[in-house]
Amino acid sequence: MFGYHKMLTISPQLANPGFPDVEHNTKVRFKFFNESLVEVPDAEHTLGTEECAQNLVFNVSNNKRKTKEQEEPPKPQKISKPEVDEARLNPASSFALPSWDSVNYSCAYDAMISVFLVIFNSLPATHVQYLITNSLTAILHKLFATMDRNSVPSFNIVRDVMRNYLSQADVNLPCWGPNLSAFDRIISLLVNVGRVNLYQSESCQKCNKTRSASLRSSSLGSILTDSLWNTYATAYGFSNYGAATLTTQQWTNALEYAIFYRSRKTEDIMLDATNACQCPENSTVTRIKYLSGSEPALIFMDIPGEMDDSVLRIESAIFSNLADATYTLCAIIYLGGAHYTSHICKGAQWYKHDGQQHDGKAVMIGNDTAITSRDEMGRKACGLFYSYSA
Repeated sequence: MFGYHKMLTISPQLANPGFPDVEHNTKVRFKFFNESLVEVPDAEHTLGTEECAQNLVFNVSNNKRKTKEQEEPPKPQKISKPEVDEARLNPASSFALPSWDSVNYSCAYDAMISVFLVIFNSLPATHVQYLITNSLTAILHKLFATMDRNSVPSFNIVRDVMRNYLSQADVNLPCWGPNLSAFDRIISLLVNVGRVNLYQSESCQKCNKTRSASLRSSSLGSILTDSLWNTYATAYGFSNYGAATLTTQQWTNALEYAIFYRSRKTEDIMLDATNACQCPENSTVTRIKYLSGSEPALIFMDIPGEMDDSVLRIESAIFSNLADATYTLCAIIYLGGAHYTSHICKGAQWYKHDGQQHDGKAVMIGNDTAITSRDEMGRKACGLFYSYSA
């Protein structure tokens, strides 16, 4: 394959005087000429060695290796900082950073803050003093003390300030769902101070292995009395956030369930296969039987960002237990990952394990508008009240 080659320009001083003879002999060899070959003179013999090897001079002083003292110090590397994207910092922009609002599933956290308010103001003085000295819970004392001094209900102000505070505490994490590590730590502090015993293991009578992890009665029941709850709900203005429709025990269960799900990984609730009971009667539904009963239930369900089979099994078992024609009210509050719930919720309708369809109503915490479309439920399923009559 032939290619294009640029003609080289040879300096006249370095050109071989025998080049015309070489060109002549080449044309003779390739039958361009019928003449005889001619003798080509030697370049070194014609020009001399000194003229053929020009500028071959090695300067020792310039090419000598420098010592360590003679070497220049290394220059600092210049690192260029990326420019700040103003579009991401502008709340009005479509590329704004995550913020706390109903679109980002913050309604469940509003309910939790209202529960914290009652618990914080009901703790003994020694426990409150400890919470004041802690960097995470000190803001609770500051905000709630401000509310006590004001005669006008100011729960909305506390809620907004608390959201901003939690967002700043988790500056490197998104502001919704299970990534709120600051919120988790506040829960842990309140639990430790309130001495809440979360769960206990139950053994199978046949194989003596772990059958279930049941929630135990906690000291929150003695803290949250009906009169105390109603007083705070009316005084601080969060009765519009679902408090008026729930009893004290239901809100106590809500906090316990929230702590339970957020203190243990979702797959841990299914129990370790090596230590779990394998008896047929202790199926997945039976192992989570502590969620069922004849009384209304209130549950905080923490759905992780990545959906897996264990979450589906747990959620299915919970809904199977809750839809056994014994419940008149059930509230499922999803902490994050709310768009995964529509596969079981089926819009605003219940599906019992017998396959029959039951009409229901879903109401957002803080919003009394019934959710009817599946898309709307996928966006706002964080704080849903499900109620139906079997």
